[in-house]
Amino acid sequence: MSASTSFDLIPAFKSAASISVDSEKEDSFDEYTPSADSINSAANKEKNYKRKIFLFYEKLLLELMVKFSVTFRGVRISVQDLISNYRRVTNDRLPSEIDYTKKGNCLAYLHRYATCHAALVAEAVTDILESSSSTILTSKLDNRALNVMFLGGGPGNDFVGFLTALYGRRDRLFYLNVTIVDKMSG
Repeated sequence: MSASTSFDLIPAFKSAASISVDSEKEDSFDEYTPSADSINSAANKEKNYKRKIFLFYEKLLLELMVKFSVTFRGVRISVQDLISNYRRVTNDRLPSEIDYTKKGNCLAYLHRYATCHAALVAEAVTDILESSSSTILTSKLDNRALNVMFLGGGPGNDFVGFLTALYGRRDRLFYLNVTIVDKMSG
């Protein structure tokens, strides 16, 4: 299943809606470790994008929890299920099929894995862009339009990481045609 669409690059990162969650009725994520361990590295200005990615996904998680009426407890239980499932991966065995049509599983994935994955992609693309040997990629980015495909892109973490690495670096890129291919639709 694949999806293709064009995006306006800036508004996704400038959203400023506020969300309130009644913390007295629900327990919180206080006992969890964020999936991006180095998000507080404000001293390292180059790596500040990790903090932006973390805040983007935390805000998205809260908005989706409210929208789909998923509790902190429901997300926590789903996170535990995901961790348990992924621990079963060995050399010759893959995890069992996870039902991502369940909103709790989607939100658990966002909370546990999306931030880290997007930050890894952003770091890799940033390294490529800053490399002196990246003439092939940089020549493509000097155009006004770019076609990009993400294989196994899931909920778009690769796309978020890619956009984060590009943000503020390519002023001439106005059109981005994105195709995300994943076995799960939606």
